[in-house]
Amino acid sequence: MILDEIFEERKVQLLRERAGYSRKGSFKAALRRSGGLSIIAEVKKASPSKSVIEPNYDPVKTAAEYEQAGAAAVRSGQSVRSAC
Repeated sequence: MILDEIFEERKVQLLRERAGYSRKGSFKAALRRSGGLSIIAEVKKASPSKSVIEPNYDPVKTAAEYEQAGAAAVRSGQSVRSAC
């Protein structure tokens, strides 16, 4: 059943988030912390114009890489089904 699939996908997503992701506050606070130019990075598996961008999509890993590269904040606009 579709609801069972969604439930299982969400469970996997939550486990990934717990393993390596911690929310560090609001976008507003993150942008003010830098004191200069701030970058908001976006993680996404696919886009309407390009279709799948990254077939081996790992949002937690990608967000961590963006943060290490200097992003002040990371946004994910993906739904649960499209992110898994």
